[in-house]
Amino acid sequence: MILKCLIVGTGDMAHGLCHTYDINNESGSDFALEVSKPREEYYQLESNNDYFHDTGVRISNLGSSLHEADIVILAIPASALSAFVRKHAKDIKKDAVLVDVTNSSVKGQDLESVCFVPRGQGDCSPHTLWVKAFNDNGAIDLISQKASRKGKLCTKVCGPDREAVEKVKVFAEQAMGFQTKVVPYHKYEEIAVHQENLGSEWVSSAWVLLIIFIFSEIYSLLRYNVYKGYDWIHLPIQMTNKAICWTAIYGFALTLLPGTLMNLRNAFGRDKLQDVGQYMKWALDIRKHLGLLSFFLLVIHVVMSLLIFNPAYYGKFYMDPKAAVSKLNLKGELSMFFGIVGFSVYCVTAICSLPSVGMEMNKRQWGFAFGPTVWFALCCGTAHVLTMGVKGWTKQDKWPGGMPPITLTSTLLPMLVIAVKVFQLIVALPPFLGSTGKSTAAAGKSSFLDGTMKDPIDDPVMNDSINPKSTPSLTKIEQGDSFSVESPSSSGLKEEEHSGDAFADEPNDVNVPGHGSYLQAPEDRASSIIMGESVGTLNTEQDESSNV
Repeated sequence: MILKCLIVGTGDMAHGLCHTYDINNESGSDFALEVSKPREEYYQLESNNDYFHDTGVRISNLGSSLHEADIVILAIPASALSAFVRKHAKDIKKDAVLVDVTNSSVKGQDLESVCFVPRGQGDCSPHTLWVKAFNDNGAIDLISQKASRKGKLCTKVCGPDREAVEKVKVFAEQAMGFQTKVVPYHKYEEIAVHQENLGSEWVSSAWVLLIIFIFSEIYSLLRYNVYKGYDWIHLPIQMTNKAICWTAIYGFALTLLPGTLMNLRNAFGRDKLQDVGQYMKWALDIRKHLGLLSFFLLVIHVVMSLLIFNPAYYGKFYMDPKAAVSKLNLKGELSMFFGIVGFSVYCVTAICSLPSVGMEMNKRQWGFAFGPTVWFALCCGTAHVLTMGVKGWTKQDKWPGGMPPITLTSTLLPMLVIAVKVFQLIVALPPFLGSTGKSTAAAGKSSFLDGTMKDPIDDPVMNDSINPKSTPSLTKIEQGDSFSVESPSSSGLKEEEHSGDAFADEPNDVNVPGHGSYLQAPEDRASSIIMGESVGTLNTEQDESSNV
C-alpha cells in the first residue's frame, strides 16, 4: 500500500522538503509526494505533468489531493493554519495526519491550538490527528542538501496520537532520509518554537557575563580614570580590555565550578539525582553556553592586547621601557608564556568541541580533553594574570582610591575554584583508591588497563559500584567536571549528562554518544567547548609600577 503525502504550500520550506524527498526516495517505493497551492484559485494547472521546481514532485489539485493524502504537511504561514484547517476540514481524509512545520511564538498559531477547539464552534470541527515535525530544520538547509552527503538530516516528531506520530516518522525516515527522534507529547512546549527563540541557556549566560562586565568596567574606570588619573581617551580599549578579560576569566571559572561542586557532593555519598537543586541544575545547563561566550570575550581580549602591546602601555614587561627597542623582562616573559600556553590549550579544546572532531573521539580522549587539560589551561590563565601584579597586592598604601589591583580581583574566583577542585581531589581520592582493588578484581568490572576506567585525576569519585559497561541501573560518574548519569552504552541504552548539549535536540545514536536531551553522555562529543570544563588565559592589568 502506498503512503501518500501532500505538501500544502509552495514556499521555501515546501521546496526544501520536496528536494529532500527527491534525493532520498527511490522510484517505485511505497511512498508518494505531491504539492499544492493553499489557495488553488490563484494557480491553474497547465497539465497533469507540472512539477515543482526541479524536484520531480508533481503539482496537484488541492481538493482532490486532500481527499487521498494520508499525510498533509502544512508548509504555510502559522497565521493561516486555523483558517485553512477550518475551510478544508471536510475535504481532508478522515484518518489523515496534519503536520505542523511552523515556529510561531504567537499563542494559538499552531495545530495544537487549532485542532483542539471544542466541536460545535464554527462551521466545522477541526481535524484532530496532527503532529509537529520538520520545524527544527531551516528551508535553506533542506534545499542545500545533496544526495552524496554521508550524514542524515535530523528532526523531532511530537504529537498526541502515537499512530499518527509513527506514520509521520516512517515517511520522514524512509521517504525523506531523516533521522527522527520522537519527543513525548508532554514535552511539546520545548520543541514548539524551535526556530523562534534564542534559548534560555544562551540568554542566562549572556546576562551572567553582562553583569560581571558592567561591574568590572565600572571598577576599572573608577580605579584608573577617576582615582589614578588615566586619560579618558584610553577607556575604549585599555580600560575595556581589563574589564573584558576579567569577565572572561570569571566565565571560565564559573563553567568549572558547578561540576566540581557536584563531584564534591557525590564524594560524600549524596548520590540521589532528585537532591540536585533548581539552581544547580540551571548552573549545570548553562556551562557550555557560558564557556562559549567567555571564549568569544577571550578572543576580543587577545586582539585588543595585541593592538596596544608596546612599552608605552606595558612598560613593566620590558627591560628598558624608554628604549625604542627593548626585550621583555622576566615578568613579561613569564606572563606571556602562561598566557600563550593557556590560550593555545583552550583553542585545542575549542577544536575538540566541533562536532566533526568530537564525534571521532573515544571516551578516554574526550575525558582527557575536557578533564585535566582544561584545568591545566585555567591554571595557566590564572598564572598569566598573577605574574603581572602579585607584588603590588601588599602595597595597600599605593592602591588608587583604596581599590585593590585588578590582578587580584580578577583572579579571586579562579583561585577559589581551583582550591575547591584540589579539596575535592583530596576528599575523593582516598575512597577511590580504596575501592580500586574491588573494582578490578570483580568479574566484568572496568580497569585502567582496558581503558574503560579513567585515571584518578579524571575520575576521583568513581567507586566499585560503577561499571560503565555492565551496570544496568543509572549511576553517577565524573567526566572531568561534568555531572553525569550513565547507563550501559554497549547495550544501546542512552547515556546522559547535565551539559545542555549542542546536539541535545537531535536523535540518539548508540554508536555516536554525543546525542541526548536534558542529560548527556560522559563521552559527549558535540556538547561544547565548555562541558563543565573551561580554560582561560587573560591579561588583566598592570600593577602600580606600570609606566602607563
